Amino acid sequence: MKTIICIVAIAPALFAVGTGSQFAQKQQLFKNENTVSPTYFTVPQNDLKTEIAQADSLLFDAFNRQDLQTTKEMFAPDLEFFHDKDGLGLYQKTIDNFAALYNRNKATALKRELVPGTMEVYPIKGYGALEIGEHRFCHFENGAQDCAVFKFAIIWRKTDNKWQASRVVSYAHVGRVTDVNDTLYKKALDLDKNLFDAFNNQQLDGLKAAFAPDLEFYQDDEGLENYDQTINDFKNMFAGNAGNNIHRDLVSGSVEVYPIPGYGILETGSHKFTHNENGQPVSGTFKFINLWHQKDGQWKLSRTISYEH
Repeated sequence: MKTIICIVAIAPALFAVGTGSQFAQKQQLFKNENTVSPTYFTVPQNDLKTEIAQADSLLFDAFNRQDLQTTKEMFAPDLEFFHDKDGLGLYQKTIDNFAALYNRNKATALKRELVPGTMEVYPIKGYGALEIGEHRFCHFENGAQDCAVFKFAIIWRKTDNKWQASRVVSYAHVGRVTDVNDTLYKKALDLDKNLFDAFNNQQLDGLKAAFAPDLEFYQDDEGLENYDQTINDFKNMFAGNAGNNIHRDLVSGSVEVYPIPGYGILETGSHKFTHNENGQPVSGTFKFINLWHQKDGQWKLSRTISYEH
């Protein structure tokens, strides 16, 4: 896969009113920042954004109308909903939470509005699309309207001409961790460093140790790959670039860190990849969303989204 390494997923509390293959054989491991990347998708990019905007509208119109049946239909049966207050919820838990939310607010309005200008849409080749943005939720509490703005990332999958949300990340409910001395922030940066030290030194065993066995690696220009596919891609990449300095640097100040209770850490940010081509360094900067999972005392990268290629 890896044109670059990067990752993501909405949980009911989001609405908690009160979410390569070898270097030479693929286009390039790293694209020049001035190069326009081709779109690998069956739908033209403008049409894709329109389709995702429509899917977003259908999902949240159902929310605003407290329509549980349509809400059920907009989520994929294998849904994973990551939330920085509520942790990970699968399909049934998510639906149960929406049902309870609607029941509590029968007599009052629930409202979600997409913040104008914040929606970004990227293709996930052969799978669907990634939607990123900010939205405003309002409900009534103690007789007054209570509103707040949160961030979200949704991976939409298109099956039988129907869009469903399969992975959702809802965050910025609790405020991002900004203190570099905070335990969670330090852990996220340590995990990031260990992963990319292995990449920069072309140490395949280090990458194997950093990725979870159930890894899902989503990339806008290469689609979805699992653990074995991802490791094989890096193996081929390193074999084709022995002695070539391929390097990743985290963009200073770009990292945001949020807790995922009972699961681990959400890390978002930007990073710069550099390689030598014809004796000259070529660089590209891309964005990522990483979900780090703590299980049995070990931290592994379980879900990652790499985009803006």
